[in-house]
Amino acid sequence: MNREGLDEGDLEDILMLLKKYPQLQIEGVMSHLATADEPDRTQTDEQIALYKHLYAKIVAAGHTPLRRHLGNSAGYAKLSDPLFTAARTGYVFYGYNPFEKNDPHFAVYANLKPALSVTSTIVSTHQLPA
Repeated sequence: MNREGLDEGDLEDILMLLKKYPQLQIEGVMSHLATADEPDRTQTDEQIALYKHLYAKIVAAGHTPLRRHLGNSAGYAKLSDPLFTAARTGYVFYGYNPFEKNDPHFAVYANLKPALSVTSTIVSTHQLPA
């Protein structure tokens, strides 16, 4: 998944650019845990290690972002590191558990109930050529 933001290879250039504009401050550093909802933590742990490595470069360049997070809904349940000061809970915000029932973290969100539903009515159907 690659949304807005920058790639790892762009960080050095961005930090050099920020040196030219000391009035600019980095307020937050975030990423997204791509597989935090899966039982295998291998990729999640790799992402956390990479985040911390890049964050150390940001701090070494003189920045102290107050908001630091990787946590999506599943990540929020799994992360207990004081480095992370925020989370972006999306899926659970709407009342859905991101974990399968056999995942040990399922219990964290076991009592959620969907906060909304989408319904519709079919108003017509058509036969279309292949």
